[in-house]
Parts: sequence; structure tokens; C-alpha cells
Amino acid sequence: MSSWQFDGMLPDYLLIHAIEAGCLVDFADAIAHGAQITAKDVAGRSVLEVAMNFGQLDIAREQIRLGSDTKGTIGKQNDRLIHRSTRIGNIGFLTVLLQTGVHSDSIDTRRKPSCPMGLRSHVAN
Repeated sequence: MSSWQFDGMLPDYLLIHAIEAGCLVDFADAIAHGAQITAKDVAGRSVLEVAMNFGQLDIAREQIRLGSDTKGTIGKQNDRLIHRSTRIGNIGFLTVLLQTGVHSDSIDTRRKPSCPMGLRSHVAN
């Protein structure tokens, strides 16, 4: 693996580090060495949430391709990724989610539409 690996580090933590660093090569190495796409970081965030927080769109696409859960709940408010990315204005991550088939009209935990109509049409174009 890459130079950042050290003895005793679990593959899942190598995966988290690769996501934070934005390195697809290290990401692929971690997966090849047994890291799970369902891994969580020490704060309990999913690998897809980590990618969103660090702005790693290419890695997010790869995670989704490998089967990462795009509909799971995150955070104390049990948001979904599409709701969180909409609320924080992360258009790049929202675009990735919509391009990979996440439904823009899903209802969030507060029973409101997750993605305002104007934002949906903007992202779709």
C-alpha cells in the first residue's frame, strides 16, 4: 500500500484516511486489503458522509458504484445524505447523488420535501 500505511492500522481506517486525503489509489488499495464500504469513522460517520464532508466527489462516485448506502440516515437528526447536502448547499455532492439515482422527492425526517423544486431543476441541467 501507499506510504501512509503503517503496521497495525485496520483497513477500514486506511479507507477513511484515503477518503479524507482524496486519494483514489489509496482508496482502491484499502478496499483491496479488506476495508469495508460499510465502515464508519471514529465519530460514527459513514464513508459516504466522510466523502461529503471532505468534498471528495470522485471518491463518492466510486463508493456508490461499490454499493455504499445512499439512503442511510446520518447525524443526530437522522438526515439522509440528500437532505444534508441540500441544507448545507453542497451542490456538487447533491449532483452526484441525483446522477446516481437517489430520489430527489424523498421525504426527510421532518416530513418536508428534501430538495426544493428550483434546486432540483438547477441540478438536473
